Amino acid sequence: MPFRKLASIAATGILGATLGLAVPTAAQASHTCRSPGVTNNGDGYGIMKGGYNLKVAPYSDCGNVAFLGKGTKLYFWCLSFNEYGTPWMYGRVAGTSTYGWMSIENFSSMTGNRGICP
Repeated sequence: MPFRKLASIAATGILGATLGLAVPTAAQASHTCRSPGVTNNGDGYGIMKGGYNLKVAPYSDCGNVAFLGKGTKLYFWCLSFNEYGTPWMYGRVAGTSTYGWMSIENFSSMTGNRGICP
């Protein structure tokens, strides 16, 4: 294979790989990690069934606020569904002034009112 043709194929492969890295995946492009509006219209709480990260927005790939261990209580402010239809609670960690989002799948028990976020 002539050198010029080989170099052209290599350059095309490198360019394609580089462009592929620059294009976000569908999951990354579909949402931002901005918290939706919240209001304190819940009076319930949930108990963590294991150790999970409290999030800055209602998506598992968003940034972490704090790690909550098994048995931690989260006081509910409001419930929101992300664009995938997954329900998340916004609330305050008991005994702290730490707030954030937690998937309802991570609670072993939930009690009280779970008001909807605006």
